[in-house]
Amino acid sequence: MVDRTTAIAIFDDRAQAQRAIQQLKQAGFTEKEIGVTARDAGDTDFGVPEGKKTHAKEGAIAGVAAGAGVGALWGLGILAGVLPGIGTAIAGGTLAAILSSAAAGAATAGLAGTLIGLGIPEEEAKYYDREFQAGRVVVTVNTGRRLPEAESILVQNSGYDMRSASDREQFGAAAARTTEEEAREDAVLTNENLTVGKRDRGNRPLPR
Repeated sequence: MVDRTTAIAIFDDRAQAQRAIQQLKQAGFTEKEIGVTARDAGDTDFGVPEGKKTHAKEGAIAGVAAGAGVGALWGLGILAGVLPGIGTAIAGGTLAAILSSAAAGAATAGLAGTLIGLGIPEEEAKYYDREFQAGRVVVTVNTGRRLPEAESILVQNSGYDMRSASDREQFGAAAARTTEEEAREDAVLTNENLTVGKRDRGNRPLPR
C-alpha cells in the first residue's frame, strides 16, 4: 500500500479556507503544494472583481484573475472563469495548474479525476466532487512526509474530510436533538409555572 501524501479538506466558509491556506504557507508549504477550488456563482465574495472575470467558451481556462487583492486574500495565484470539466469556478495553486490543462485530462475527468491523480481514492474523490458541486471550498496539500501537520492545520480552521464528515453530521444531529429536548423541557416548566401561578391566585383570600 502506497503511503498517502495528499491532505484534503472541505470548508463551508471561504474565509476559513483562506485562513487555512495562509497558515499552511506560514508553515512552509508552497504554492506548488497547496491547491484550492470552489464554485463561482458570479458573486464577488472571492475577491475577484466582476470586471476582471473572463467567461470564456466551455473547456477553456478563463485566465488569471487580475488584482493584488486576490492574491492577498488567498496567498495563491488564482484563476477564475470557466475551468475545463468543472464549469465556472475559481482555482488556485496546484489545482489551478492541473484544472487549466486540458492535455492533462481535466476536461474529461473533472475535479474527481484530478483528485484521483493526486492520490485520493476514487470513493473519496467523488465525495469531494459532490461537496464542490454543492458550493463548498476544496483545499488540497501535497505534504510529502508532513501529512499530519497539514491535516492538523486544516482541521484547526474548521476543515473536514470524508472520514470526519460522518462524525460531524452525528454531532450536528445530537446537538439538534439536545436543543429540541431543552425546548420541550422549557415549555413544560413554563406550563407548570403558569399552573402554579393560577393556583396561588385562586387561593388568595378575598379583600375585605
